[in-house]
Amino acid sequence: MPPFGLYCIAVLGGKNSRLAISIEEDERNALSTITGPAKITALPGSFFRRNDPAVFGVEIVGGKLKPKVRLMDATGVELGTVEQIQENGKPVQEATRGMQVAISVRGPTLGRQIKENDSIFTFPTSHDVKLLRGKLASTLKPGDEEILEEIVAIRPVAVSRERAQRQIVAVRKLNDPA
Repeated sequence: MPPFGLYCIAVLGGKNSRLAISIEEDERNALSTITGPAKITALPGSFFRRNDPAVFGVEIVGGKLKPKVRLMDATGVELGTVEQIQENGKPVQEATRGMQVAISVRGPTLGRQIKENDSIFTFPTSHDVKLLRGKLASTLKPGDEEILEEIVAIRPVAVSRERAQRQIVAVRKLNDPA
């Protein structure tokens, strides 16, 4: 199914084509500012730098990964933010399904928060999810819709890593008899 903006151009044509082009541009701008769904797997034997930032190889299982997006693990704990994506040593603006790339992520420590073969997901905001399910639903590929639903299923329990650590400390204090 073509994106909504392209469909409008085909239907409207003529003197209304400016309106259709405007709709397409709005859609493109919205897509560039939101965090879309993506699922990646940390490749075994591809951990290059443990932290500050963590640099490791991943395979894009589905969706589209871009720099500046937040990541979470399969339990909903936020891991960090993608700083850069590289393919064959050259920076790329996005990685799509099936690509194997190296990413640098500010926040986690490899071997602790991220282990080999871990499934990692993008961490879209509630607003992003609402847009992707509503106005921008036509821009998602069939596999992307499934990943978005997987993220939504994880997301209600999603917490930042710092908040999770504070909760662990609080529970330990409660359980400490001293």
